[in-house]
Amino acid sequence: MKDTAAQGAHDIAFKSAVFEGCQLRGISRLKDVLPALDPLIFLHAGPPLPLNDLPNAVHYAVVAAMIFEGLAADPVEAAQRLANNDVKLLPAQDFGVVTPLAQVVSASMPVFIVGNDARLCYAPLVEGPPPALRFGSFDPECWANLKRVSEFGLEVLDPIIKVRPVSMSSVVASALARGNDCHALVGNANEAFIDALAQAPSDAQQQLRANGAFVLPILMAASAWVLKTSSTDLDAVGGNGRRFGVRFKGSKTWSVSPASAPIGPTIPGLEGRAVLGAIGDSAVIDFCGLGGQALHLAPALLADWAAYLPSDHATIADAVIDPETGLVSVKRILSSGVSPLIHLAMLGEGPQAGLLGKGFFRPALDTFLKSSAGSHP
Repeated sequence: MKDTAAQGAHDIAFKSAVFEGCQLRGISRLKDVLPALDPLIFLHAGPPLPLNDLPNAVHYAVVAAMIFEGLAADPVEAAQRLANNDVKLLPAQDFGVVTPLAQVVSASMPVFIVGNDARLCYAPLVEGPPPALRFGSFDPECWANLKRVSEFGLEVLDPIIKVRPVSMSSVVASALARGNDCHALVGNANEAFIDALAQAPSDAQQQLRANGAFVLPILMAASAWVLKTSSTDLDAVGGNGRRFGVRFKGSKTWSVSPASAPIGPTIPGLEGRAVLGAIGDSAVIDFCGLGGQALHLAPALLADWAAYLPSDHATIADAVIDPETGLVSVKRILSSGVSPLIHLAMLGEGPQAGLLGKGFFRPALDTFLKSSAGSHP
C-alpha cells in the first residue's frame, strides 16, 4: 500500500527546495529599486495591454495610482489624463516585477525585494481584504489603505527584514505542510511569514494577521525569481484580463491566447455577474509547482471546488512538471497535451468589477508555442 503521508512529506520537501536560496530582503519604493524607469510608466500584469482596451478593474487601478502619485487631484482628472495617453502601461514582468490581479505598480509604491545577491525580483504590497485595488475596487478607502500599508511596510517592516531576511523555502514548506497551496490559500503561509518576524512588535504582527494575503505578493516575487534563475524555458507568465501569455527566455515578445474567465464558486450574492478573463502575474506561483500543481496538498480547496474541477485534476501536475526541476515545463505541456492548472481570483468584468470568488484557469495549449500569432512587441 502506498504511504500517502510519506509521499506528501516528499512532495513538500521537493516543492519547497525549489525556493532554496531565495529570501525576502526588504521593502523599498519602486523608483528606488528601478531608478531608470520613467515615473509616467505604470506596470501591469500579464502581456502588453493597450490603453484603449483596459478592463474596468485595471482602469480603476490606474486612476488610483495616478492619484497616489500626485499626477491627478481626483478620479475625473485622472481619467482625462489617461484618455490623453499621459501615462504609459507596460508589462510588469518585463522589469522583474510581478503584480497581483488588476493592481498596477507606480513609481512611489513600495515593493517587496526578493531574491539573492545575484538577482532580485519585486512585487507590490497589498492593502488587505476587499475593497482593494488588486480586485478592481473603485473605492476611496482603497487609496487610504494603500497609503497606510505603504507607511507600515517602509517604516515598520523594512528595518526588521533587513536585519533578518526571510527564507522563502521555509515559508513554503510550512504552508504546504499545513494545507495551503500557496496561491488560493495563503493564510498559513502568512502565519509562517509572521513567525519569521518574531522580533516584530506585537501590534505589527496583529496588523499582518488582519491582512491574511499580505504574503501572497512575496510568494509571487519568489516564484518570479525562481523562473528567472532556473533552467526553465519561461521568463514570464500571466494574464491581463484580455489575454494570457508567456514570454520565453531571451525573447522580448509574449506568446498569447485569449484569456478565458477562471472557473470556481462565486461569493454568495454575487452569482450571475460576468467574470473577467484571467488576470494577474500570480500564475508564476503555479509554474513553480505550487498553486494548481499543489492542489493535492490543499484538502480544503479540493472539497470546496469538487463540483468545478476538471476530471483530470489529480494527474495534471505529473503531466506538466519536470521531475528534475520541479517546475512546469513547456516541453511536457506540449508533449502531453495537458495544460497546467492555475489558481486565480475571479474579478468582475462589468463596471462594478470587484472580487467575485476564487477559482482556476487553464491556458490554451497554443499559448506555449513560440510562434503564437498573438505575440506582441
